[in-house]
Amino acid sequence: MINKELLKSTLSLITRDEEFGYRFSSKLFAIPLKIKFGHAKSIEKIPSISSFLQFIQKDYFDIITTTNRLSWQKQMAINKELPMGAWMSFAQLDVELFFMKLRSIFDYVAIILCRISDCEKVPKTRRKSFNKLRNWLTDPNEGKKNAKNWDTDLAKLVLSADWFDLMKSVRDSIFHEGGYTLVFHDTDRILFQVYTGYKNKISIPEVMYNENVVDFELFAGVYFGYLIAFLEDFAINVEKKLPDEVRKIKHSPFTPYKKLPPIFEWVTKLL
Repeated sequence: MINKELLKSTLSLITRDEEFGYRFSSKLFAIPLKIKFGHAKSIEKIPSISSFLQFIQKDYFDIITTTNRLSWQKQMAINKELPMGAWMSFAQLDVELFFMKLRSIFDYVAIILCRISDCEKVPKTRRKSFNKLRNWLTDPNEGKKNAKNWDTDLAKLVLSADWFDLMKSVRDSIFHEGGYTLVFHDTDRILFQVYTGYKNKISIPEVMYNENVVDFELFAGVYFGYLIAFLEDFAINVEKKLPDEVRKIKHSPFTPYKKLPPIFEWVTKLL
């Protein structure tokens, strides 16, 4: 079942603006600026995380760009300005890029979480992989003990991403296991499925066009909505770990949009 509260949390970060149209505000964008200006104020050591925060931001904007391009090319196909075969091939690559960018964010998250905590309590083999960190915390025998010994708040954050496993599985299938993405002949929707052999990788009732085919706009809306809600919680946890002088710096950056990117509209569709 789709967690609509997470989607509402994501949309709450968007406000109307008379000058720009819309503002998207997130603590994720404030923290690198706080760190930048905080080096001159703080006598405490600030964790070395700025570059990884920037990598996350880049992947965020790449997801926006990729889904913008998908929407634009769909309209071109509707207007018969793009041959159907070309549209299906281009869309296939963009769907796969969406999974790649979504997945890559999480390993940056894992690195940052280890750097803002007592990293020695996390095994070296699990410090740079969100999947391995999550498996360490979900171990049926040692998971609860590991969470308590490491950092209960950060462990709770990692465990909250219970939707991560399917996204990782689909991405691994595409890039490591010979899976393939098929985009279907339709211009009103972006319809797709990822296969391993003859098996469907995705079957979420709320985002399916039929029992075998996925509506990408709905699927991307769900996972982008989950991602942004997760990253906001992540940013709140990171901010708590910064020195007081840095945390108190007032910075509220925002991304202006004359028109909301399609992927935010796709989140709205689900509500």
